Amino acid sequence: MTDMTPMMRQYNNLKKQYPDCILLYRLGDFYECFHDDAKTLAKVLNITLTKRGKGENSHPMAGIPHHALNSYLHRLVKAGHKVAIAEQLEEPQAGKIVKRDVVKIITKGTVTDEKVLSESKNNYLGALVRLDPGSSPGQKLFEWGFSYADLTTGEFKVKEYVTQSEDEIPGGLLSQIKKLEISELLLLDNLKILPKDSSILIQKIEEEDVDYKDNLNRLKEHFNVKNLKGFGTEDSKVGIIAAGLIIMYLQDTQKSTLTHITKIQKENENYMQLDESTVRNLELLYPLNYQESEATLIGIIGNTNTAMGKRLVRKWLLNPLIDEKEIQARLNSVEELYKDNMTLSKIQSSLGEIFDIERILGKIGVGNVNARDLLALRNSLEKATELIGLTKNLKGELINLNKSLSKTIIKTLDQVSKLIDDSIEEDPPHTITEGNIVKAEFSKEIKEIKDAMKKGKEWISDLQTKEAKRTGITSLKVKFNRVFGYYIEVTKSNLDKVPENYVRKQTLVNAERFITPELKEWEDKILNAEEKLIKLEYDAFVEIRDKIAEKTVEIQELAEKIAVLDVLANFANMARLNRYSKPQLSVRAQHVEP
Repeated sequence: MTDMTPMMRQYNNLKKQYPDCILLYRLGDFYECFHDDAKTLAKVLNITLTKRGKGENSHPMAGIPHHALNSYLHRLVKAGHKVAIAEQLEEPQAGKIVKRDVVKIITKGTVTDEKVLSESKNNYLGALVRLDPGSSPGQKLFEWGFSYADLTTGEFKVKEYVTQSEDEIPGGLLSQIKKLEISELLLLDNLKILPKDSSILIQKIEEEDVDYKDNLNRLKEHFNVKNLKGFGTEDSKVGIIAAGLIIMYLQDTQKSTLTHITKIQKENENYMQLDESTVRNLELLYPLNYQESEATLIGIIGNTNTAMGKRLVRKWLLNPLIDEKEIQARLNSVEELYKDNMTLSKIQSSLGEIFDIERILGKIGVGNVNARDLLALRNSLEKATELIGLTKNLKGELINLNKSLSKTIIKTLDQVSKLIDDSIEEDPPHTITEGNIVKAEFSKEIKEIKDAMKKGKEWISDLQTKEAKRTGITSLKVKFNRVFGYYIEVTKSNLDKVPENYVRKQTLVNAERFITPELKEWEDKILNAEEKLIKLEYDAFVEIRDKIAEKTVEIQELAEKIAVLDVLANFANMARLNRYSKPQLSVRAQHVEP
């Protein structure tokens, strides 16, 4: 094979850095794959496999349109592939290779596209490690650390187990992995604990990465703390290792700061442990007869109004409370809403207009939020303010947002809503690289450029009327397209009336297109202004996004409280519709005759 082109050299250098990934390499309006990746892409997506180059320099090639990336990504990830996305980091220039780099790696456990994910369940990435006896002074047992996180919501938890022997699997561990429906698991090569038919994607952990100090420092750096005492996990040595591996993997794949992962929690054990067979036989989530998909407990009681509520009711089902006070608090809240149908109806109406706040914050955290998402967040925060007013007279703290939320959080709602309202256009595009996302009033410079562009476009609009009158060509049109810019179009029947200052630009079947020096001058002004404006709006959007990210902790707490209110309001509504009665709890042992 002769010398490679600069482009193929760049591709191969990137591929060497990500050998375990399908590398989608941005070329103009397409993502291209070469060599074995191209063969895999063509096979999984059922698309045409072509060749690039000729003779001994030819190699397999396949590609997908950039605008259809998400739909194709879903199929690749579902098939168990890791996908590295290499984007163009600068505008193409003649005679120069465009700078490209991998900006994101997508896997089963790191998917963030809401079109792919179910709103009613979490998508968990897990990590499992084991420290053998003697790994640290005085250690006599096998210590296991299990951590899991949902990249889309920021949930991040850790749990520890111990066993007596190397062959023993901790009780409840496999059931926990099954209940959580872990999508992807970071696992040491010697821990072969999953059944062979498991659909979980396994990512191998390197032995050198299983280091306590490194992972502790990684967590402290991520949370910007001196120690983990505030999270109650400082003594969880093996758990800290597993959690640190989660953060390392997410940082490596997302290339972002993960601002929405704001805390790590020990797994709460104050609930009834349900094993896999119990969950299955009680048909809590899935029916034994798959032809009746709604014939489950979640199908009956899971009709909440928000996505956060849907995910929470699923967790409550899988983790029944065993503390009498907590159970009674939920029952009392349901009863209070049950007895106040007017308030219940208003609450559910407001809940129905709240978007998935947790996952919008997740998008902010990984850097792929758009202007429409921010408007959805604003609308949700405004509805949350309504809910605070609607619940202020309720006695139960679980359902009274005015009691359960601090004044700081309530103030944050207004601040973030106002920021978005003052800055984001009401009907923005889906991308943040096309402009038309930031209001002129947000920035003096943006306003000046938008005013200048408006003036220029008004001049061009007036030009059509002026030139039609001057030339006597009533059908004369001034048009624009991205290839030729602005031009004057004249039908062939009127070419004899074209003035001398018109310069021919393009010939069509039935018309000619022209430019004038003055039109060209205004075109340059407008297009240069548009390019500058797009850059200014993008920078302003990033500034707005980062300001909202600073309020992540407060907004996440709000989302958690809304989810609880949503689930309890749903239970109260079900009780009214089905005439359920409030159960009476008793802690006394009683013998029940069969």
